[in-house]
Amino acid sequence: MNHSPTTPIALFIDIDGTLINELPYTDIKPDQHVFQHRLLAVIRDFAIETKKLSHSQAEAIIHQTFESKTWWDWSDYLNALDLDHDAFWACALKAESEYLHPIDSLIPTYLSTLKDLGYQLFITSNNPISGIRHKLRIAGIGDKQQLSLFTHLLGTNNVAAMKWSPAFWTQAINLVNIQSQNIITIGDTWQDDIITPQHAAIKHHIFINTRQEPIGTVDPQINFTLTHDWPQIVQYLTQLAETRLISTQHIEQP
Repeated sequence: MNHSPTTPIALFIDIDGTLINELPYTDIKPDQHVFQHRLLAVIRDFAIETKKLSHSQAEAIIHQTFESKTWWDWSDYLNALDLDHDAFWACALKAESEYLHPIDSLIPTYLSTLKDLGYQLFITSNNPISGIRHKLRIAGIGDKQQLSLFTHLLGTNNVAAMKWSPAFWTQAINLVNIQSQNIITIGDTWQDDIITPQHAAIKHHIFINTRQEPIGTVDPQINFTLTHDWPQIVQYLTQLAETRLISTQHIEQP
């Protein structure tokens, strides 16, 4: 990798399938989705329980909010339904932990190790910001000190795009003001995390194949490292950091 040895490397880290995953054989009933979002069903049911709304009343307010904003946040629905945010997120954590779990129980430790090695950590996600924080809690990253591991959270409502769009990556780079050659993406979706970032001149990637799916024929010009778990990712990035440190010491010698 042709990174400047004195420039920090930014890690653009995915969440779903990378930090957390869905438990196998999860049986989700049709009524547990609203507009194909399971969390909207949790919001609806919480509103029914705490605000004594009918099923149709809660869904009507959700529908109106869904249609009124392109790049909404979950807080938009909570505000529209006048729900207590802290109480809802405690409920949502309990509800979604039934079918979502951390990829590895040591995720917070791995991320802390990478930050200590000098990497800047970012989240890149197809979730809005409050959804990113929610899923980080599922991954075991819940308090403010742990959230401070991340320099910035990049989600749909502050980037105003989805990860499968080149605009997401271009706008994310502009938001954090980091040159693309100093960014490594980490994710489990070949199109979103490896191919599409190339349109924004991001050329270095770590693919974590948590789905154990065949990759097929890969363009030899794509610079990626294949891993299957977080210990492999940490090992690779530790070696890269050590290589950069040696390069820096060499440059600084008279």
